[in-house]
Amino acid sequence: MKIENCKMLILQKIKETNDYLKTVLVSCGAKAENIYTTNSVEVAKIFIFGEALRQGAVNFVITGIGSQEEIGPVLLNWIKSEGIKEEMPVVYFHSGGDEAWVMQKIKEYGADGFLPHDVYLLKEKIINVIKDI
Repeated sequence: MKIENCKMLILQKIKETNDYLKTVLVSCGAKAENIYTTNSVEVAKIFIFGEALRQGAVNFVITGIGSQEEIGPVLLNWIKSEGIKEEMPVVYFHSGGDEAWVMQKIKEYGADGFLPHDVYLLKEKIINVIKDI
């Protein structure tokens, strides 16, 4: 899929992180109007299953990582329970720290991968994930 056609959902607790990721996605060639951001799992569910999105509007989800109670794992578990996981890659955004820990969380929660904080690596990884959709 071409990044300009991809519709993405960013679910992060902190608005500034959502804004940062949206800016990075736009700098990669994504259209700003195709990027939905929220800090609420309930709103994310509406984006995924809402009327406008039934037409396949969300192709890719970026969310946070952490404990089982955090919003990223909660949304990922919901996506899997709805049977739509295979249709929609879900990657964790990790702002730094131990990569081994991140890989353990990816395996534990069943995410498709993670995005590093380094902006150049982040852009490269985003482009590679989206082209495979």
